[in-house]
Amino acid sequence: MISATEHFQSLYEHYDIDFEEMYYDLTKLLDRPLKRGANTAEQNKVLASFEKIMDGSIVQKDKKFYLRMKGAGEFEMGLVSEGYRKLATIIYLISSGSLDKHAILFWDEPETNMNPKMMKYLAEAVVELAKMGVQVFITTHDYFVQQSFNLISTYPKLNKDNLEFNFVSLYQEDGKIQYTSADCVSDLEHNSIMEEFDALYMKEQDIIYDN
Repeated sequence: MISATEHFQSLYEHYDIDFEEMYYDLTKLLDRPLKRGANTAEQNKVLASFEKIMDGSIVQKDKKFYLRMKGAGEFEMGLVSEGYRKLATIIYLISSGSLDKHAILFWDEPETNMNPKMMKYLAEAVVELAKMGVQVFITTHDYFVQQSFNLISTYPKLNKDNLEFNFVSLYQEDGKIQYTSADCVSDLEHNSIMEEFDALYMKEQDIIYDN
């Protein structure tokens, strides 16, 4: 939506288009100008974490958004990858004060269109966002996303602020959706990500040892 903010509100208000209202609400938040005054230290720390992933910053001009890359100039948001657009959206919502303490962020599959090497840094950035007081819900089917957060939740030296993590796995049993939850991934009774990872590993072992 960050690449369509310029005209989306007008279209949604005057025409019958098949978009959920949350997209309209999001464009209204993106249309907000940056707040006056300097960012808080917490905001700067979170922004630095996200901007480190993108190696650039977000610029708004006349309701259009651009990614300003270090040493490469500015790129219209419609020309950058979908993964970077998601990050750009979050960065601008933090900068404008829309995503702040007591806010809730729902992020569906952050790994989409993202390099797996970025997942470690993305998890660290989300942790900084949580330290700021934002409650974050993330859904994923990705091993790297899962394990990046699992490492932080498991080892105290990576979670010095003692942030609370809760891993929830959904599965189907007897035609009904069930769930299991735990403070770390290894304690989940059902985990399709790890089950498939183990199955592929065992398949390779069978091939290697000709079983």
